[in-house]
Amino acid sequence: MDWLIDLAMMLVVQYDRTIEKTDDLKELIEISRDALNATPQGHLDGVVCLDGLGGNLERLLYKRTNDPDVLQEAITLARQAIEARPQGHAYQIACSMDLANKLSLCHELTGEEHGLREAIGIAEWLVEKH
Repeated sequence: MDWLIDLAMMLVVQYDRTIEKTDDLKELIEISRDALNATPQGHLDGVVCLDGLGGNLERLLYKRTNDPDVLQEAITLARQAIEARPQGHAYQIACSMDLANKLSLCHELTGEEHGLREAIGIAEWLVEKH
């Protein structure tokens, strides 16, 4: 599973450097999903895979397609990454800010106030706690 995570990270670099070829993006997302699926439930790499796939969906696929379903999947993965770590864990904090950013993007796309209020609440919680 570690090699799948490493391969996904290398494909991100390749995608960024190859004028964003669609085939590279599809392969990157597929390998990110494979890495997540190959990770045993509760394994530490699971959070890395959840966060990596969610980030790839948001940063690469959503920003290319503006597909709201892709963004919703990225939000779901961010929530799962947060839930997979103990309260206050450093990685949970980073995942929380990622979620806030994704919710803010969702607000920009849909205009729904709920996502923006949740994003602001997360950011305020992070400021308050840290």
